[in-house]
Amino acid sequence: MVRSSTSLAASLVFLSRFASASQAYLYSPSPVEAQSKPLHGRFIHITDMHPDDYYLPGASISSSCHSKKPRKESERAGQYGAPGTDCDTPISLINSTLEWVEKEWADRIDFVIWTGDNARHDIDSSIPRTPAEIRDMNREIARRMDQIFTPRGVKVIPSIGNNDIWPHNIMYEGPSTVTNDFLESWRSFVPFHAYQIFQRGVYFSVELVPNRLAAISLNTLYWFDSNQAVDGCPKKGNDPGTLELDWLEIQLKLYRSRKMQASLYDHQVWLTGHVAPTKGDYFPRCFSRYGELALRYQDTILGHLFGHKNVDHFIVHGIDTILDPTPSMRITGRNKEAQISDRLYADFKALSKKEKVDYDDYFVLNIGPSVIPEYTPSVRVFTYNITGIDSAEPSPIANVDRSLDSEELNTSKIDCTKKEHKDKKKCVFKKPRHANKRSPSRRNTLWSPTGYAQFYIPESSWANKTHPPQYELEYATYSLSTLREANASIIPEHLLPPELRGESIERLTKSRFAPYGLCDLTIPSWVKFARKMGQKKKLWKRFREAMFLET
Repeated sequence: MVRSSTSLAASLVFLSRFASASQAYLYSPSPVEAQSKPLHGRFIHITDMHPDDYYLPGASISSSCHSKKPRKESERAGQYGAPGTDCDTPISLINSTLEWVEKEWADRIDFVIWTGDNARHDIDSSIPRTPAEIRDMNREIARRMDQIFTPRGVKVIPSIGNNDIWPHNIMYEGPSTVTNDFLESWRSFVPFHAYQIFQRGVYFSVELVPNRLAAISLNTLYWFDSNQAVDGCPKKGNDPGTLELDWLEIQLKLYRSRKMQASLYDHQVWLTGHVAPTKGDYFPRCFSRYGELALRYQDTILGHLFGHKNVDHFIVHGIDTILDPTPSMRITGRNKEAQISDRLYADFKALSKKEKVDYDDYFVLNIGPSVIPEYTPSVRVFTYNITGIDSAEPSPIANVDRSLDSEELNTSKIDCTKKEHKDKKKCVFKKPRHANKRSPSRRNTLWSPTGYAQFYIPESSWANKTHPPQYELEYATYSLSTLREANASIIPEHLLPPELRGESIERLTKSRFAPYGLCDLTIPSWVKFARKMGQKKKLWKRFREAMFLET
């Protein structure tokens, strides 16, 4: 069964009050417009939608929800999805999710991080995917995002996923039909000056707040070890993974050089992509080089946001992990949950046993949960610090370029060929490292991420056969005291559960909706949280429940 692109477009419901895609492509806020738009201090991370135009309500779950109506109702696909199965996402759930995002958040956020996989999985041999189908579905979802956000001046930062290409996982260097197709689909999101680089590899950088805050969209497929079209980031040659890392290093260096002429708190960057950098997913050299850049530019990078796993979790990478050449086993198969949680808990446990932690040596990956109901659809809404945005004082270069550079200079006489010196920072990183305990990634200040609220569709909502399932607050990272003081400025009151509204929250000493009590999402906060989970099994159990939506 093959559907035309006309049929595909018709299956997605778009709101008529927005301009057509061709008209929307012409609109791009100028720096003056973008700067004058008031900031809300919020952004959304949405990932892994996996829309399936062949999804058939009532079909057999064993047929990927495509055919064969079974006798037992428990084996049938639901109207809005089949949670906890391998089926992809029906168009009805895509529409319901994006309509909720538009209604509740489009006028309350500053930008959207959108980390890929906007086509179905290739799991039904009776209906194989085609390049045209994948291209058309990506184009339709992009058009929907464009219609919702661009007229409001909300920037969208998309990233390519491993299922957004044919065959999945395999991507060659550009320019190519693939890179040109994505440029056409994302023309509203990619700055004009980035077109040439984008056509080389589907990655780009964009300013979110001119001269102050930026995001870099990465093509992680060139580092993904399932991509047989690349060579794994060799030091020499024109491997697309190496070229992208070279480009990323230049981008970070440029943003940091601009910071030295301005303020310690400005020219901060979010790194975003689909597949997170882990030893089990990246080629060894791609992983170590990414980790090196993350540590070398720790004072410039606000955080790292990824998708792909469909599981809500975070990973703390330390310098020891980056230096260890031993590759990890890939996490696959039906026991994925146990593999992910066991490895994560082992890492947290090891971190908790360290007597002393040097925050200069760490960076943190946030892996967002998915819209596809492998567990249950989820969307994450971040907040970040905009206090003092109009009064940030210029910072002397000495305050920016601190300790690690001078430390390396002082150890320049160390002989790195000697075994006893091989682990010293001078011998590990041949180029300067930039870390500062006063930077936004280390201390809650201007641009620092302060927390997030995670919204999901609970099991009870799927039982309603007459109305679309409704998104509700699953949990928030904030402390109860923060929610009391800020309340609606963080989460609109009508989206809060009754116990967190009005006078009710004043009587609470704890809440299942605020289980972690993080003061912010800086590196020290994440590391302390990981160490705490390594020591307290009850806290770890609560975290694991959120990872896989266990009830």
